Amino acid sequence: MGLHIRIHRAGVLRNISLDLPGNGVTLVLGPNGAGKTTLLKTIAGVIKADAEIILDGTPLHMLPPSKRMIGYVPQNLALFRHMNVYDNIAYGLRARHLPENLVEERVRETAARLGIQHLLARMPWQLSGGEQQRVALARALVLDTKLLLLDEAFDHIDEETRTELMELVSTEAEKRKTPVIMVTHHPSEAKKHMKVKAIVKLRDGRLVSVENRAEAVAVVRA
Repeated sequence: MGLHIRIHRAGVLRNISLDLPGNGVTLVLGPNGAGKTTLLKTIAGVIKADAEIILDGTPLHMLPPSKRMIGYVPQNLALFRHMNVYDNIAYGLRARHLPENLVEERVRETAARLGIQHLLARMPWQLSGGEQQRVALARALVLDTKLLLLDEAFDHIDEETRTELMELVSTEAEKRKTPVIMVTHHPSEAKKHMKVKAIVKLRDGRLVSVENRAEAVAVVRA
C-alpha cells in the first residue's frame, strides 16, 4: 500500500503530495533551506503541520509521535551524553515498558548486527564519529519500526564507513520490508550501495520532481 504524504503547510513546505514505495529506500535531495529536514520532521510528527501521513492504510497524522512506530535519526544524532551506549540503545524499548530480559536480548542482538557490541559500556563522548552513527542507527533499528527516517545520518563520516552503513540499512529495509526515507548529500553513493526506489527533489519548500524507480508517483502543484 505504501506511504502517502500530503502536506498543505509545514514550515517552508507548501502543497506537496507524494505516494512512495512501501519498502526500500527513498532519497530526498535539495539545497539548504529546501525543506528536507522539515519533510522528515513532519512525517515523524515532531513539528506542527497541516498534513496527512498514511502508511499502509494507517493515518499516522492522527497519532502522537510516540505511537507512529517511526525510527528517526537526526543530523546531530541526539545521543544521550549521560547514558552509555547500552542505555542509549535500550531507551526506546524501556519507554515501551518491555521486560528487562527482552530489552537486553534485543539490545545485544542489534549491537552485534552493527558491530558495536564491544562498545556497550562506553559513553558517547568516548566514541568516534562513525561509532556514534552506528549507535544512533542501532537505537532506531532496535525498535519494531514501520518506517525509518535518516537525516544526513551518514554525511559526516568517512566514505568506507558510509558505504558499510548504507549497505546495512538497505539490507535491513529489504529484510523487514520497511520503507526508508533518507536525506543525503551523497546520492551517487546511495544509488550505488542501496536499493533506491525513488528520489525526491525539493527546492524552496516545493516539490521539484520525483524519479520513479519503482511505483513512486508525485503530484507537483504550483
